[in-house]
Amino acid sequence: MDLPVASDSPSFEVSIVLGPSKQSEPVVTRPAVHSDVPKVVYHHNADYYFNSIIFLVGNELFNVPRHKFESESVIFRSMFDLPSGNATPDGLSDEQPLRLDGIDGVDFCNLLKYLYPKGISTPVLLTLDQWLAVLKLSTLWEMENIRKDAIENIPALVDDPARWLGLAIDFDVEVWFVPAMNKLVQRAEPISMADLLHIGIECALKIAAIREVCHSNHARGYGSSILPQAVRGAVTYDCKDRIRQEFKEYLTTPLLLADKVITASGVNEAVEPEISSEPFRATPSKMSGLKKKKKQRNGVSASDSSMLNVAIRNAWTAGHFLNTHPD
Repeated sequence: MDLPVASDSPSFEVSIVLGPSKQSEPVVTRPAVHSDVPKVVYHHNADYYFNSIIFLVGNELFNVPRHKFESESVIFRSMFDLPSGNATPDGLSDEQPLRLDGIDGVDFCNLLKYLYPKGISTPVLLTLDQWLAVLKLSTLWEMENIRKDAIENIPALVDDPARWLGLAIDFDVEVWFVPAMNKLVQRAEPISMADLLHIGIECALKIAAIREVCHSNHARGYGSSILPQAVRGAVTYDCKDRIRQEFKEYLTTPLLLADKVITASGVNEAVEPEISSEPFRATPSKMSGLKKKKKQRNGVSASDSSMLNVAIRNAWTAGHFLNTHPD
């Protein structure tokens, strides 16, 4: 049998279809494709053609569209723009992922829940802990729009004004300072040891003094025959102006954070680990622990003698004040 010889004339693929009859017919299916046929070029859609990025967090791999990290984070956008030269960039394979060392896996999962929600729920429904993880990582990676969203959503989920103020200090959210302090001033319960750990001794002393003024103003609203000391509990008197006047330049994250760190250092050394909900009763033995901590924490040194002396003096004053004025 002679083999077919190639020619310039069009060729066809032929297939044999066997039916129930004995006779078979050749059926032409399609022209054969030749190499000289122009190749079709497709373009990537600018908005909906995603590249993925593979992260390694702890010992777990995550493969997600990278555009959210690129568009929302100054840090990641700068990283992705760096030239890789002849080397293969990290994040393109499981064997060579982009490592996120020091990042908690649960926090990262909560950020991904925000960035890539399952379903079409609007707005994103997260718990307080999940929102705090979003706030933490968006602050770390300079995701300004996401940070703003977290700042707007968290206050409604925090019941304790002292904790709210503590979070404002920890995450440098100065717009929370006065509203959280106002809630703490208006609260029925007195300042407690747990509050000190959230807000620091200096801040607690100022808040206690403002509470006295606001409680007195609240008491006068019941009539001049009622003494201020006779009216306790929650107040509706708005003390924001008084707070701004009392704190003045003290309403900054570095000063409040220094107060909080020094307070935590002293309390952790001077008292048992159990946190009491009772009003703070300062004693010389408890406050002596403030002199011992000299480690660097959160960029604030507790070895600053002038700041430490002020903190110890005010701590003692606060203890005496809270002992004699049980709020």
